Amino acid sequence: MVFTLLIAADVHGNKTNYEVEFAAQPTIPDLHRKVEQIFGPEHVAKAPAGSPGFAIDRIQIFDERLELWVDLLSSTQLQDFSQVYVFQPETMWHKEVQSKLPPAIKYIGAIPPASPSAAAAAAIVASGVSPHRSPSLAQQQAMANAAAAAAASVVPIPPPIVPAVPAVPIAPVQSAILPGHAVLLRSGADATHEEKVSMVFDEIDTRKIRAIDLSEFQAFLTNLSFDFTVTTIADLFTKADANKDGTISYPEFQRFCERYPTLLDAMHYRAREFWQDVRQKEGIDAARRLLESLRTREVDARAAFAMAAAETAAQEGRLAAQSQAVAEAEAREREALAILDASRSETERARADVAARCAEESAARDIERAKQLAHVEAQRDVEAADARLRVQESEQAHAEERLRELERLLAEMQGDVEAQRLTTVRVRADLATAQGIEQQAAIVSAEASREVQMASERLALSKGDLARAQDRERDCTAAHLASREQTAHQKVQREREEQELLICREREAAKKAMEIESAKGVEAQEAMCRSLEAENMEHAAQRTKVQIEEAPLIEQEVRLREQRDNLEQKEAILRDEAGAFSARTTGVRGVASPRGVASPLAAATALHAAAASATIAASSPERLARHYASPLSQSPITSIRKPLS
Repeated sequence: MVFTLLIAADVHGNKTNYEVEFAAQPTIPDLHRKVEQIFGPEHVAKAPAGSPGFAIDRIQIFDERLELWVDLLSSTQLQDFSQVYVFQPETMWHKEVQSKLPPAIKYIGAIPPASPSAAAAAAIVASGVSPHRSPSLAQQQAMANAAAAAAASVVPIPPPIVPAVPAVPIAPVQSAILPGHAVLLRSGADATHEEKVSMVFDEIDTRKIRAIDLSEFQAFLTNLSFDFTVTTIADLFTKADANKDGTISYPEFQRFCERYPTLLDAMHYRAREFWQDVRQKEGIDAARRLLESLRTREVDARAAFAMAAAETAAQEGRLAAQSQAVAEAEAREREALAILDASRSETERARADVAARCAEESAARDIERAKQLAHVEAQRDVEAADARLRVQESEQAHAEERLRELERLLAEMQGDVEAQRLTTVRVRADLATAQGIEQQAAIVSAEASREVQMASERLALSKGDLARAQDRERDCTAAHLASREQTAHQKVQREREEQELLICREREAAKKAMEIESAKGVEAQEAMCRSLEAENMEHAAQRTKVQIEEAPLIEQEVRLREQRDNLEQKEAILRDEAGAFSARTTGVRGVASPRGVASPLAAATALHAAAASATIAASSPERLARHYASPLSQSPITSIRKPLS
């Protein structure tokens, strides 16, 4: 598995940032070797003549959870695409300058990355600045513990729900501690006399011109809480300014420190403790700024959790409304289905009625056809009877004509005529009967026609009812399909609302986890701030105690030095007198001094010995050791140079 790191360093004033890949998570020695392999040749190619090679002072990593640059102490701090910065020792050829880191570029020879997050990690670095502080070992341990606790409490969040947001580094604050102060802080109680002289001189020489004026000397002693009057400070400056040019050069300061070793130790100790106090206060300020940032993040996390909870509640309300809508749609669907079933039943009844009406119409038409046939037969019978009547009338006329012709045959034919008359009467009766039958058949045919017409009308009404029932059935079917589609849509919408509710709940859980993590970070940072403040108060108390203990020693040394100077002046006078005395007695041999009168040279020698013994006793290392043997002065001082990038 490829493991990628973004490694940056300053190569002769140019910030360089590489994206470097490892076969696995590297150890600290592996990382050091890789850094030297990357930046060593480039450093050598650009290095001026006589400059040393590339060396690693320390490495810091940007912790995205703490949003702070911290020292890289263990390989467990390394994460994929973490940004690290390599510091080199401060030399005359190299000095860290604060500037933004450029975007990372691929290191030549590395495997091309498959992850697109390199550009995002480079954007994080480009948007911020380099680390600015080197925390103490206690701070580093507290940060590591807080980071481990925060990592253990983090609840995994699915990327689609809570996308990862790159952390932005907190803008650093310019440190008041300069590289020279860092050298002073790294020095301990075992520093040599020359080292103390050099460091204290550099500390007083604020103009960096290798000469100290009275204002610098007075400001230095005043700032370090030396209980000297203005007259005493001016007198000390005058004693240090051997050539009386108004400034103290480095050789003059060396001689001054040789004459005032206790004052030198006090100045070195107080300067070192002053900047130690500055470093601790800067660490406290940084911890407080981080605490405020963590508190802001905690408030934001609580607000985000409240918003997520409100969104979850709103989503639950929307889901309840959607469930109600689904229930109403299902009720409408059931109602439409019942109406459709009723419409189908009505349609079936209408179809059955139409079938019955069709059967009735068919039977009526059959009856009509039968009655029409009977009517036709009756008409044919009437026509036949009428034809027979006409024939009979014709025969009767012919018979009457024959009767007139055959009057003589009247007697003979009377019987035939009477018979024909009777036949005619019978035929007429048959005709009347046939006409009656025809009329009855016509009436029956009319009734059948009316029944057929009524059946046709009923059939038309039934067909209209059937058409309307079919239309209603189609409408009900369409309404049922629409309601079913609406129900399906509402169910899909409800499923979406349920999924959205799950997302909201997961987001709410993620926000709650972020709130808990922020609260833990705030609690850990508050504990760290309290620890740093307690450490600073203890340091201030210890420094005050040492200053109180060393004040009489310094006062005694100044007084003895003044006494010794006076004795030296008297000694010089006595030496001059001794010289004059020797000159006067050179020509007189064998003349002895009066008994009980010491020579001026002997008196001067005795005064010089007494002053030297008093000075040595006052500045004895055994006497001063207990004032500078505190745990604070003996503990190793870690570098507090401000990391620059």
